[in-house]
Amino acid sequence: MNELIGRTPLEVGKSIALGVLALVTAVALLQLAAERTQGRQGDRGRTEVVSTARDFALALSTYDYAHPDVQRQRLAAVALPQVVEKVRSAEPDLQQYQASSTGQTPDVWVQDFNGSSARVLIRTKSTMQSTFAPPGTRASGLVSCQVEQRSGAWRVTDYQWLTPATETNPGYTG
Repeated sequence: MNELIGRTPLEVGKSIALGVLALVTAVALLQLAAERTQGRQGDRGRTEVVSTARDFALALSTYDYAHPDVQRQRLAAVALPQVVEKVRSAEPDLQQYQASSTGQTPDVWVQDFNGSSARVLIRTKSTMQSTFAPPGTRASGLVSCQVEQRSGAWRVTDYQWLTPATETNPGYTG
């Protein structure tokens, strides 16, 4: 045993110092591993938030007055029932104006993210038509939405139009 930790007080002191240093190093490595794991989970969470927000924006901006169930099903895959109902409240207007729209890939920015919820800004893009807009009319608008992790899946829990979808001429490529 003396040979393991040393024979003189100086050798014993060095052995104890090396043991403490090894312990501190092991704790630091464990902390680093935990932080890296959390970082990867955070990156994965952000990616899932962006994907959910993108799918929501596409479902929000893709509709057909003659087939409202298609939009409802797409929304239900990424949003809570109260959000789907909020979107459905516009169905009478879609019917009245015989509106249809095909959404394009939106621009998505994560504003806040804490690992279990996020606030996301979306710029929708679509090609639409109605009794007031000729076929091929381009539209774009800003939407803010709350995305939260619920039962292991990311879902839109609320949204708000920040600007109405504005129309541009059919030659728009935005």
